[in-house]
Amino acid sequence: MMLLGALMCVSAAFAQDTSIIPPEIGNFIGLGTFAALVAVIPVAVELIKRLIPGMSHLATQIMSWAVGIVITLISWLLHFGFLAGLEWYVMLLYGIGASLAANGIFDIGFISGLFDKIFGKKP
Repeated sequence: MMLLGALMCVSAAFAQDTSIIPPEIGNFIGLGTFAALVAVIPVAVELIKRLIPGMSHLATQIMSWAVGIVITLISWLLHFGFLAGLEWYVMLLYGIGASLAANGIFDIGFISGLFDKIFGKKP
């Protein structure tokens, strides 16, 4: 029980943030990392496809890219996960990269490695 209490204190110390909505909420709903962002996009697209039956494959692809950028934008505005503190154009590139990775065009490792080389890792 003491170990559990000690671990809770340590996690609370690392969880402090000054944003309106804590990043822990973004991590909780699945938007804490780039890989999680890529995984959320197909789920959102499938939910939208159920509302609009009979969509063509091209329309689904375009909608998927748009949904990926919109989810990234909303996550950036709410300061979720790794998107907190990024410039708008970097966020847009991550949104495009997440959309491409969610559609299977590029691999997550490729896009993450490319962005790490271009922008550097966040501390």
